Amino acid sequence: MGITALLVVALILSGVGIYLCAVIISILPKKRKSKRRVVATVRQIQIWFEGWYVIAVWTDILTGKSYTFRSPPIELHLKQRLGDRVVVDFDPGHPEQYRMRL
Repeated sequence: MGITALLVVALILSGVGIYLCAVIISILPKKRKSKRRVVATVRQIQIWFEGWYVIAVWTDILTGKSYTFRSPPIELHLKQRLGDRVVVDFDPGHPEQYRMRL
């Protein structure tokens, strides 16, 4: 392969890389906009072998729909108590995708 052929291949690969970066950048802001941050109330604390689980509930006052969120296992230093507030980020279109900020 000559230098000209290598330059052409490099130019094509660079163009493809730039195109893929542009596509990824255009998709990312849309995902961020679909997130919603709410303040849920701790309704239950469960103790299992893996650790503590915090169960929190939030109700959308516009629709009346309630959402229940369960934390990942917390091994030590549980700070939350019943009735405390916790921040939850979730996607209203996919409420099973959420993150509790404990």
